[in-house]
Amino acid sequence: MLANMFGDYLVANGKLTSQELADVKASLGKNRVKLGLIAVSEGLLDQKKAEEIRRKQAVMDKRFGDIAIELGYLNSQQVSHLLDMQGNAYMQFCQAVTDGQYMTIEELDQAFDLMSNEYNIEASDLDDVKADDIDIIVNNLMRGMEESSLDLLSIFVRTLNRLISTDILVKSYETIASYKRNGLSYQCLEGDYNSIITLGGSDDGLILIASVFGCETFEKVDMDSLDSIGEFLNIVNGLYATSLSYRNINVELMAPSLNEGETSLPFENLYKVPVVIDGKEIEIVLKVQK
Repeated sequence: MLANMFGDYLVANGKLTSQELADVKASLGKNRVKLGLIAVSEGLLDQKKAEEIRRKQAVMDKRFGDIAIELGYLNSQQVSHLLDMQGNAYMQFCQAVTDGQYMTIEELDQAFDLMSNEYNIEASDLDDVKADDIDIIVNNLMRGMEESSLDLLSIFVRTLNRLISTDILVKSYETIASYKRNGLSYQCLEGDYNSIITLGGSDDGLILIASVFGCETFEKVDMDSLDSIGEFLNIVNGLYATSLSYRNINVELMAPSLNEGETSLPFENLYKVPVVIDGKEIEIVLKVQK
């Protein structure tokens, strides 16, 4: 999710082209993140010292961290930290960008700081965002959303990521008075909390989710594909209801409502969250009322 959020920001600000971002995403995870790149990004080495170590590696049969320790540039604890960071989502993205020679690590770090300021990401959350923590990313993007609705949204995004695709870009929400569309599947919870949630957006996006979740190919938004989406919503709401039960909040899952014609949701003042999944636009529309 971080690769999409940061990549989208870089494209929007002219730092990468759409094709360059696609190439970067296609190469993610194929090459091990170099310790030198991490050390520069973490501020443990400057570029000159990292290059010096790399040159020595060319003539010495030793690892980057061992040479850095011998030169007195790093200690063993710092090298261990760098090794732990090799699986970090931000560093993997930076490695792919620098391998393509699109930007330097310094330019990437500067752009990430600018994005963090623009999105008002808390300083205490930066490491978690770089580690691709979905809940932290969603919480920062949805600042101002009512907490119960935010909890439901976080479960929804995590479930999309787990069951449908990891290629997800979540955008900031807007509040809408009402919502209607042609072909709609939605589900409500009733009890201590009353809630509603649906998936809208492009037909292509809905067909993607219905097909992946239902393990069959749907060609259009009809009662069959809406039924598959309804079952997906049921999974999300089941997880949400379970989380509420841990806090002694009792709710009952209503049966999903499937409507092939134009349908309006029976709730007002809703949150609409645009999401791009595998390049296709969808909308998560939801509301939780205590």
